[in-house]
Amino acid sequence: ESKLKVVVDTLEGNLAQRVKHALMNPFHRGLQMVEARLFFTYYEEEICSIHDSLLKLANAQFNYMQLLQKEELRILTKWYNEMEFKVITPYVRDRIPELYIWILGVFLDPHYSEARIITTKIAQLVLVLDDTYDAYGTIEELRLITDTINRWEFSVMEQLPEYNKPFYKLLLNEYAQLKKRLSKQGRANRVTASQRAFQELARCFLKEAEWRNSGYVPSFQEYMKNGLVTSSYNVISVSCLVGMPEIVSEEDLAWYGSNPKILEASALLLRLNNDVMSFEFEGERAHQITAVHMYMKSFGVSEDVAVEELNKMIENAWKDINEGYLKPTKVSIELLAPIVNLARMVDLVYRYKDGFTFP
Repeated sequence: ESKLKVVVDTLEGNLAQRVKHALMNPFHRGLQMVEARLFFTYYEEEICSIHDSLLKLANAQFNYMQLLQKEELRILTKWYNEMEFKVITPYVRDRIPELYIWILGVFLDPHYSEARIITTKIAQLVLVLDDTYDAYGTIEELRLITDTINRWEFSVMEQLPEYNKPFYKLLLNEYAQLKKRLSKQGRANRVTASQRAFQELARCFLKEAEWRNSGYVPSFQEYMKNGLVTSSYNVISVSCLVGMPEIVSEEDLAWYGSNPKILEASALLLRLNNDVMSFEFEGERAHQITAVHMYMKSFGVSEDVAVEELNKMIENAWKDINEGYLKPTKVSIELLAPIVNLARMVDLVYRYKDGFTFP
């Protein structure tokens, strides 16, 4: 990196553009689809003159993928409308296209179509939960919602506030249908793992709500322990397994459940990137709970120092991700790929701003 910085201003043409891009966004952090498009942008003239058939094949692949993605987004939009999310959860952000793009970054290959659709649906359910806990429900309501989600039974729905009953019914029905359909393929255990991660997320969302309600200021370590879960990284990552056609064994799920370093580093990446980019907005609230604020209060440092230290933690997290992806592990590379691709998507969305809150 240091050598590239020295020579970058002496370079010209495509090579200069490639080096500038590599310094700004190293290849191993880049999404496949973005890097591929940039490659053809840099080398279109050379490719056309030497490998014309390669360019035609690439364009055909791009056009096919675009048609497939449009169809998947049509299916998801139809589902979103039929479930009447705007009616039963009018306070929730409308983000189906954005959620789909996140999951598209995780699963680009055509044969992952089912995985993209299933994971985007679960991401929508997570978004409803997030906005309910963060900006809508009272603390008494959130306690009831948490209890019913952890009991996961239709019979306890009556204890919920009226506005949450339709969503709770939808939530249980969606998971029940998934389990029924995928049990024939031996994938019911993955649905159960996703459900448990969803329940854990609700418990940790409630803890943050309790902190806000009581005015309690957690330590940075306490905040991060809970914050790695509320980043939603684990529930999305585990849910990615639900739609994958590859066989996922009980050992694989146990590995996910053991909180391996690569998974923890990826969750930390999402938590810190989100907090660093959104803390100014969050700071407008009466009781601030972000990694930046907690670091400042725990260690008695300025805002600039806190951001600098958190950015160092982000860089170290990438080193752990690289190590976990490149060294032999107990699980296959196919199961590691969604974790790494989700981390790459985080880097893309939060590189310059909070690109999800302000898409």
